[in-house]
Amino acid sequence: MESAKAYRKVAFDMSYVQFGWSLWFFGIVLIIYIAFSFLFGIDVQGNSDLGQLFFKFAGGVEIRETDLGRGFIGFLLLPAKIFMIICGYSSVSHFLNYFVRHGVTRKAYFYGATIASAVLSLGIALMAGVIVWIEQTVFSRVYFLTPWIVVVLTFALNIFAYYAFGWLIGAGFYRYGIGGVLFILLALAWMLATEAMLVLWEAELLKGTNVVPEVLILFLATLLLFGVLLWIIRMSIGRVRVRL
Repeated sequence: MESAKAYRKVAFDMSYVQFGWSLWFFGIVLIIYIAFSFLFGIDVQGNSDLGQLFFKFAGGVEIRETDLGRGFIGFLLLPAKIFMIICGYSSVSHFLNYFVRHGVTRKAYFYGATIASAVLSLGIALMAGVIVWIEQTVFSRVYFLTPWIVVVLTFALNIFAYYAFGWLIGAGFYRYGIGGVLFILLALAWMLATEAMLVLWEAELLKGTNVVPEVLILFLATLLLFGVLLWIIRMSIGRVRVRL
């Protein structure tokens, strides 16, 4: 298969399958949120122990005071992270085998899977964004300090990080077997650094105006961390023997 056509096919097929999974996941979480919030009147806005720790370290800001801790997005954030880890992990064992056996190169798989992971992250974020937009404009249940598009993109970047986290672990175990345990440690170290960047980034946004240089620096640092991780994944799956 030609390289360009191959990675586009990988991107389309993986996006189609994983987005189908996400619709089931999203629907279940939404039903639970509606039941608790509207029927039982229980406050179920999200919280993240790791994020909470970083926010306190960054200046005593409670995560529930941030835009990612409000409304449905706050409720969805933690389940979405777990879901994305599972999707990332299965990206190797489930999809790499299939595509390589059908003549797709590992390089084309990698580029296609990267695009698919971005599409999945953005798709879930946009669906969540629609729900919180309804909460904000129709029910006046939430109020965001930053523009809606910033909230959606920040959410997408957060869950994309966890997809990459699972993808790295999956690649490590697929290539090295039990040696993949070391990739868990590597992934955890990377996630701690990335969570710190994302939390500091949002903490800067909470300050309001005149934070563009700080936010830009943190954003570029976050992109650098993503680039390093994707490079490690690319090296891990290169020339890896496909299991029959």
